[in-house]
Amino acid sequence: GFKEWGGKIQDDITDGVKWLIKEGIADRERVAIVGKGFGGYSALHAACFNSDLYKCAVSYSGYTNLFTYFRDIPPYFKSYVQKMYQVVGNPIREAELFKNISPVFHSDKVKIPVLLVQGGKDRFSSVTDANQFVQKLKNNNIPVQYILKEDEDRTFKRDENVFGYYNELERFLAKYLVD
Repeated sequence: GFKEWGGKIQDDITDGVKWLIKEGIADRERVAIVGKGFGGYSALHAACFNSDLYKCAVSYSGYTNLFTYFRDIPPYFKSYVQKMYQVVGNPIREAELFKNISPVFHSDKVKIPVLLVQGGKDRFSSVTDANQFVQKLKNNNIPVQYILKEDEDRTFKRDENVFGYYNELERFLAKYLVD
């Protein structure tokens, strides 16, 4: 929904997971949250604000700092920026909202292991912000694994990086979800 990043959208995800657990469809001890792009942002947000619901989180090209996300949108995407002001908000006029919903400002609340995956050439997810988020987790003794492929964009294209990501994802999930 409009201006519900970190709000009702996250609530819907949380409610869905709780319902799956309540109905016996999901095992409370084996729930991870995994996403890419906006889904990666949602995974990091959940790690910050709903760590008790998940055993681990995976973010692939997720947004850690929405201020940077807006700042780094290329000038030729001006119409996109205007649309995103409607969808997310305006970082200048709604700075408090942006601070409240940007995972980088809430990394101290993360209590679960995180796998963060990033392409070095991703124009929408800042490597600097990803590095900062990872360092904050390390400083708080949170298990974190960071895959940074400097030669990749938002979506990995090189076979060795694609397969490498899926191999690491499988190992990460097995480590934290399998008995």
